Amino acid sequence: MPDASKSYLSWLNTETVVVELRRWSARDATEWEHVEVTKALRRSIDHRQSSFAGVAIQGDEIVWNLPDTLLQLGRPIREPAREIRIGDKIVETTLARFDPTKPDQKRWVVLSVQKLTYGSRWRCVCRLGVAA
Repeated sequence: MPDASKSYLSWLNTETVVVELRRWSARDATEWEHVEVTKALRRSIDHRQSSFAGVAIQGDEIVWNLPDTLLQLGRPIREPAREIRIGDKIVETTLARFDPTKPDQKRWVVLSVQKLTYGSRWRCVCRLGVAA
């Protein structure tokens, strides 16, 4: 299997986003981990289709491509690898400016997720959501 872990370096027009990863704590409460990804690639969906990657198209969906290498940065070695799941969010901001209470920060809710390109890239079909 080829090493595609640095393929994101050739991506053009990337953006910095914060990924909100929903995790369950030992207390059965939802906790959020916030991870900055500096080379996220936004792609549009052909909205003439009725569905894309199993998601019924309503008109406000996009695809975010996120490098797994950058999603894992700063993760303690003994902790399991970070994974994006349905319901997680991608926020159009940097970690320094991130505020979970600000409604003016665009939040994209993950509706469908796939790990592609030999496990090096997450493809997330998202719909514009509301503030947390």
